Order: sequence, then structure tokens, then C-alpha cells
Amino acid sequence: MSVEDARAAGRLILVAEDDAINRKVIYQQLAILGYAAEIVDDGKKALTAWRQGQFALLLTDLHMPEMDGYSLAQAIRSEEAGKARIPIIALTANALRGEASRAYGVGINDYLVKPVSLERLGALIEHWLARATSPVANSVEDSTVTTEKVIDVEILGDFIGNNPVKVREFLQDYRVAAEQLQAEMHQAARQGDLQQLASYAHRLKSSSRWVGASGLGDLCAELENLGRTGKKAAIGECLSRFDRNHAAVMAAIEHFLKDAE
Repeated sequence: MSVEDARAAGRLILVAEDDAINRKVIYQQLAILGYAAEIVDDGKKALTAWRQGQFALLLTDLHMPEMDGYSLAQAIRSEEAGKARIPIIALTANALRGEASRAYGVGINDYLVKPVSLERLGALIEHWLARATSPVANSVEDSTVTTEKVIDVEILGDFIGNNPVKVREFLQDYRVAAEQLQAEMHQAARQGDLQQLASYAHRLKSSSRWVGASGLGDLCAELENLGRTGKKAAIGECLSRFDRNHAAVMAAIEHFLKDAE
């Protein structure tokens, strides 16, 4: 399929990758999978190309000169401002702790560690191309424009099926449970019961990741570890970061639920 044919069919892929060998590998993989792509070597060029072209999906490296993948995703999400959102898949050679959470936090939809198999790459591209044309997925995306930095409701939809009514029900239940667990975590911290704090953090970690609040889930994991290992001195500062993220997630959920009414 040519670039113009792919553009007309709504299946043209934009690739941002600064390493020449990686560009060749990705180009070959996409060709084998039957996709046409435009490939650029940094984030600034990718942003310019995105502004000028009609792309169905963006594959971007996270660590590039000029503009990295995080900044590229943030710029695109900001400019979309309530319009249809292009699916963004991050490609990186680094499986660093917290990197996936940071990627999701700037509006990146999915994350792959290089080298990636043809099967995995093809499955992920098809998944997000299908979501981009799904009425249910688009209705969820429209409601999450202002929430993308702290929660990705699409993740919940992927787990339970993209039923807007069920998504709202789960978010309502999560909000009640998360507020209760926050109060219990603070009480445990005040009482010096670090094991109980870790237990509460563990429970909230799981549910937060289910609903797409990956950043809050990571903070819960950090609190759980501090509690289990008895590092009392570090808990206060971590709880402060947790509280800020928790408040942002609760506000984002409230915004989403109001928009979905």
C-alpha cells in the first residue's frame, strides 16, 4: 500500500525515531505487516508532520534529540483540545521503572520495549486502529481530554468491555473506595502501623491500575514498599505526593462522570 493510498484509507502511520538502524527495522516491520508509514528522525519533525498530514497512528521513540517522545505526545494532546485523538504508541529500548507510567501520564496510549516482535507490533497497531474508529472508544476519549495526565479511562474499558454505562459504574465505585482507603492509610500512618498502611496501599494499587490511574498505582506501590520495609521517615513525603495525585484523580473522575451524563 502506498503512502497516499494509506492516507486515503485512514491507515497511514507516522513514525518518530532518531536511530537510523531502528528506523530501517521499524520500516521493514511495518512493510511486512502491510502498513505504509512516513518516518522522521526527531520529535519536532514528527509534530510538524502530524500538523500537516492525516495520520491514523503515531509510533514514537521516547528518547530523541530536539523534542523527545514525552514532549511530542504532550504537544499533540494539547493541540487536539477535544478533537479526535490519534493513538500514540511509545517505543523505547529502556524498560526503566516508572517510564511506562510517565508515558501514560502524558497521553501516550500504549508502550513497547524494543526490540518488539512482528506479532506484538501488528496486534497492538490493529488494536489501536480499531479503537480509533470505534464510536464507544471515541465517546470515552472525548470525555477524558482534561483527565489524560492522571487517568486513562480507556484502560478500564479494555478490561471490562467498552460499555459506557459499566465504565461509569466502575469509576463511581472506585471513587468511593479510593477515598475510604486514603483516609485509612492516613490513620494507619498516624498510628505508626506501617504494615496496615502497606496493606491499604496494596489494595488501592490494584484498583487504581484497573481504572487507568497508573501514576496513583505507582505511588501506592511505593507506599506499600515503604510500609513493608519499615521506612517510616520516608512515608510522610510519599504520602504528600500520593495525596496530590489522589486529588487530581478524584477531580478527573468527577469531570469524566459529569461529561458522561
